[in-house]
Amino acid sequence: MKDVVVLAGGNSERSLLITDKLAAEKYYAISCQSLTEFRLSINAKNLAAIILLFPDEFGMIKELCNNNMLPSFADGVPVIFISTSSEQNNRARLSYKADEFLIEPISISEVVKLIDDSIEYRLQMEPEHILAAGGLVLNRETLTVTLRNKKLPLHPLQVYILEFMMQNPRRPITRKELLINVWKKNVLIEDRTIDRNVKRIRDAFKRQAKADPIRTIRRVGYIFEDRFEQLPSIKEKGRIVKPI
Repeated sequence: MKDVVVLAGGNSERSLLITDKLAAEKYYAISCQSLTEFRLSINAKNLAAIILLFPDEFGMIKELCNNNMLPSFADGVPVIFISTSSEQNNRARLSYKADEFLIEPISISEVVKLIDDSIEYRLQMEPEHILAAGGLVLNRETLTVTLRNKKLPLHPLQVYILEFMMQNPRRPITRKELLINVWKKNVLIEDRTIDRNVKRIRDAFKRQAKADPIRTIRRVGYIFEDRFEQLPSIKEKGRIVKPI
């Protein structure tokens, strides 16, 4: 599922316009017209941002801020305030708590960059047992892998393979390297055993997001592309690696 952006306030037509623009930029936007809808929407595990639209036809922003409800709802995600005039924006800075204050007309790419930067910053603040590449997160302690907050069905051995690849992005990784660093035993492992486990990792990505960050390099091994969510489709000997 795509990251969720919750919109509060504004009016139906304005919210719909921003919702459509965010959808074109990979984000799934939910427009709320009541606090009940807002509470249900912000429970999404992949919440990326909250956008407050002013003037507020439904009176939600005032209620959220006057009752100091927003900080608990935001939980570290950016709060972006968008108003239709500089005068409203200046008043809002004094009355409401937000991370960014924007004045329409705005470029939706500016909003998307704010959200993307916030996601990247939060990933960089993760503890040492966390490896992250965009929306891909590997937890070394629990041996779990999530892509945009949804778990990939990988066995521990496959997690270790992916961990080594994530530690060595954008360079060829030979099967011998994987054998030494993942299996860590002086045992006879056939290439097809390594290939079979790598294929299961790739299949998990394709089922989850129709994206494949691993490329096969003929007679060498593999390359892990940690920027796979931002790159255009990559053709590799007949195979296409598509971004999310």
